[in-house]
Amino acid sequence: MALVKHHTPASDAQCPECGDWLKHWERAKGKAPYCARNDCFCAEHDQLVGARVVPANTSLARSYIVPLCKKCHGASKDGAFSVMLDLVRADLCEV
Repeated sequence: MALVKHHTPASDAQCPECGDWLKHWERAKGKAPYCARNDCFCAEHDQLVGARVVPANTSLARSYIVPLCKKCHGASKDGAFSVMLDLVRADLCEV
């Protein structure tokens, strides 16, 4: 389990090669099974988005992608939260 926070400044930019961040994550890890936030149990794939996050316990500028449901993506803008799925580097595309 990783402790992350939203990438700041938040950007709606999408992966230039995959088209969107959820597809970016799925190319590396397969179909997203559920929202990665550890206290959410949303498994509706049409509610998932690819969220840009950074590790909460480091000052590294590298961002990662993780699938979150739309509710968690909108609600978790402040503070750190734990995720149960693997993080995928935003700067490396698995095309």
